[in-house]
Amino acid sequence: MLKYSNVSPPECKHYSMALAALGLKVGGTVKQRADRLFLTKALAALGLKVGGTVKQRADRLFLTKALAALGLKVGGTVKQRADRLFLTKALAALGLKVGGTVKQRADRLFLTK
Repeated sequence: MLKYSNVSPPECKHYSMALAALGLKVGGTVKQRADRLFLTKALAALGLKVGGTVKQRADRLFLTKALAALGLKVGGTVKQRADRLFLTKALAALGLKVGGTVKQRADRLFLTK
């Protein structure tokens, strides 16, 4: 993890130059610029959409990594991925089968409660 208080001015300029080259906002604190650059590079490396706010990009990255770790489909909208992750975790916590379509899993979860 970066220690932002120890980042030298040349490294700060590096963040701004890298962000500008990607067509992204170059202002903000050193931490904000580093976060913006990290999220953009991580999403691009996974072939995911890199636009949106920092929160949207962080959510996209978290959901993709969490779903991949569980061996689930990682595509779809953020809402679809969040639903997929929620249903899987909720079913697993109840000791129920986690496979099937989203509708089957939702039915299983809500019929059990």
